[in-house]
This record gives sequence, structure tokens and C-alpha cells, in this order.
Amino acid sequence: MKNQYKYLLLSLPFILLFGIRTIAAVNGPNPVSVTSIANEGVLITSNNTQIIVDGLYENVYPQFDTPTSDQIDTLLNSDGDIKTNIMLITHKHGDHFSAKLTAEFLKAGRDNIAVGPQQVIDEVTQYATENDISFQQNQTLAINPSNDSSVISTINEVTLTTFRFDHENEQFKNIENNVYLLEVEGQRILHIGDAKMSFEPFQTKLASQEIDLSILPFWFISNDIGNKIINEHLNKSEIVLAHIHTKHHHRNNDEVYRH
Repeated sequence: MKNQYKYLLLSLPFILLFGIRTIAAVNGPNPVSVTSIANEGVLITSNNTQIIVDGLYENVYPQFDTPTSDQIDTLLNSDGDIKTNIMLITHKHGDHFSAKLTAEFLKAGRDNIAVGPQQVIDEVTQYATENDISFQQNQTLAINPSNDSSVISTINEVTLTTFRFDHENEQFKNIENNVYLLEVEGQRILHIGDAKMSFEPFQTKLASQEIDLSILPFWFISNDIGNKIINEHLNKSEIVLAHIHTKHHHRNNDEVYRH
């Protein structure tokens, strides 16, 4: 597949994702753009479709970026030209997800759809019930792949392949973490949430996939396993590093991070 993305900071081995910036764009009759929100949150827009991934949450971990109130208002009150609003949530941790804001997102538009693992959808449903927030049952979609399979869904014109990867860190072994591979206007975008740096699942689940853009936690360049995953299974993809600790935000965007 020909990669049509035109990136900022083309001279860098990686693009660092912090602050509000468009990190990728595709020109054509139906342009696609990928814009950072905060932490691992991104906004993908194309034609009349808007996809939020891990981008609506509140300030629970001060060491990571949080969406501003203005960003939250914009995401909850999208332009009237947007026909489809999809929110993808990789897992239920508070620096990726808010049950309150997800329920408000669903209430804001009958065409809004929230997708996540069962743990996420259960928390949204519980919050909505306890706070008398109503939305249609078909506005939520729980996707729960087994460890040895994937689930392919089509939401309007967006094709979504969902994998289940363990969450990084043994203390979070019970957290359901979905990995999403989206195909939007022929471009394939990977978002792994907080997937564990383990070589085997990347080899068995992603090695055969064509990927144009991969959004990974910053720590994937911090050790040999993460670097091996990038070099052997994501080497044809542009890499965006996210989940960056705020102490690193003083770094100049022209600084080179090598792998």
C-alpha cells in the first residue's frame, strides 16, 4: 500500500505527541487528518466522520496531559456537518477514559457511538443509570476479542479490527486493553493503548497487517523489546510516540530520538 501521509517533523525517526497539533494528513477528495488531544488521545477526521481515540477524560494523573475544558466542549459539541461521531476507548484507566464524559458524549448525539472493552462499557452504563443519563442501547459497542483472534467491525465507512493485548505492568493484568487498527479512506492507523511490551503478540497478531501510522506509548523506545517490536513488526509504519510524562515536555521538537 502506498503511504500517502504527509507528516510534520519529517526528519525525525519518531514524532512526539504532546500539545495540540496535527500529526498527519492525507490530501485528496476525502482528506484524513490525525490531531493530538492529550496523552494518547487523538482525533481522526475524514469527510463527515470524526473518531476520538482515548481522548475524553479528566485530570486524574497530573504527570500526563489532560484535555482542556475547551477541547472537551468541542468534542462533546461537534460541528453539525459531522455525520458520524465514533469514540474508541482502549481501556478503563482514567488517563484514557471517563465514564462521565463518555455518557455525556452519547447523550449529545443519537449518532454518537462509543466502542470499548466490556469493562469500559459496563462503567459507562452504570454511570448513566446512576445519573439518569439516557442514550440508545445501540450507541455502545463492547468488543472483547479472545487472546488468539481479532474482531472486525464496520461502523459506517470505517473498518475496525480489534485485538486484545495484555496491559503493560503485572499489577494491571486484569485490565482489558483493546488494540485498534482503523482503516479510514484507505489509510490504516494503529492505536495500542497501554499494550504490554511483549514480542509474541505483536508477531502473531500484527506481523501480517499493513499499517501506515502507529501510535505507541513513549516507553517503547526505552528498552530492547520495544525497539525490536518497532524494528521487526512496525518498521514500515510511521511512528508517533505518546503517553509522554510532562517532565519531558520542555524538550524541543527538533530533538532526535533514535531507535
